[in-house]
Amino acid sequence: MTTSAVARKGGTGVVPDLPWWQVAKLQTYAPSWSRVAELPKLTCRFIGFFFYGAVPAMRKVLRLVGLWAILWRSLTLTAAADTVELTNGSRFECLVVEETPEHVVVNLGFGTLRLKRPEIQAIHRQSPEVNAALRAHLQSMTAAAPPVQPKPAAKTAPPKRTVPAGLVEGRRLPDFSATDLAGRSHLLKNYRGSVVVVQFWATWCPHCRNDVGALKELSARHRGKGLRVLTVSTDQDVAALKRFVQQQGIAYPVIADREQAQSLASQYQVSGIPMTFVLDPEGVIRAKYVGRNPAMSSVVTQLLRDL
Repeated sequence: MTTSAVARKGGTGVVPDLPWWQVAKLQTYAPSWSRVAELPKLTCRFIGFFFYGAVPAMRKVLRLVGLWAILWRSLTLTAAADTVELTNGSRFECLVVEETPEHVVVNLGFGTLRLKRPEIQAIHRQSPEVNAALRAHLQSMTAAAPPVQPKPAAKTAPPKRTVPAGLVEGRRLPDFSATDLAGRSHLLKNYRGSVVVVQFWATWCPHCRNDVGALKELSARHRGKGLRVLTVSTDQDVAALKRFVQQQGIAYPVIADREQAQSLASQYQVSGIPMTFVLDPEGVIRAKYVGRNPAMSSVVTQLLRDL
């Protein structure tokens, strides 16, 4: 088969001998293959048009739809609207959704407006039946959610003071456990919440004997008011101690230090008697006396008032 050269745009090619109409067809479509190189450029143009043209256009469409919804709602309200005249001469159509002796709330289609009664001249209702149905529908759509009641804060007990133990004022008197002459057990920490007077004494001490009457009177005066009196005797003769307690008619607990497993006088470093500790309801020492204690009664009375 012989060949002939066919002139093509963009180059020269050799093709078999063909009829003239097929050669013309090749000459027509051959240049279109050069457009393949333009595909990436066309793709980029399409993506750019989509992001920089289509998206803003869609936003405008949505905005128009929202405006149309507001307009449609306004037209719906206007179809069955109330007319409100104000004292300044202006009037407008709306829907009255709430009335109280102080104010009137109206719906304008795109929002609500609260008007005070003195500002309103008159309210004209055009269609009471339709307005009532529309008012109920709007109230069901725009009813405010019930306010969320805050949960009451859980009551927490105030933090307890951390007071180190000690034998001076402002420190917590170390705890002890002992048995009195009547066989009753006493644990000092069980008296938390009461004002406590702890006194170390002995029957052979003249000042201690004088304090017995004051302690008896103090205990009887504040009985049932939150006062507890505990005394620790350092007497070696427990029998003589019991006779003295019986003769004096002492009603508050008396502990014989000699009968305890561990000496309380040694534990509390008693260097002289009478030694008296006045404790507040938390067991903290508020007053300490060695010897005579004329101010003890006033300190106890003040602590009892603070209970």
